[in-house]
Amino acid sequence: MLDQAVLPLVKESALFGAYYHRKKEQDKMLGAKGIVAVARLFLKTLFGWYKSGQAFNRDRVFACEARYAMVA
Repeated sequence: MLDQAVLPLVKESALFGAYYHRKKEQDKMLGAKGIVAVARLFLKTLFGWYKSGQAFNRDRVFACEARYAMVA
């Protein structure tokens, strides 16, 4: 079910699209293995979003905490 949840998120213009396609090209991952990597990142993102109690921020997804603190 998690694979089906993240499948729309791996299109080129979607939230995890660049991450997925970078994994496939640079790490030579097959499609299914790339989807698993995105599913793992999705769960980590969802958990962090829940724990923060803040509204979803697309820019925060791929920024480390220190870099996000500098920008914010």
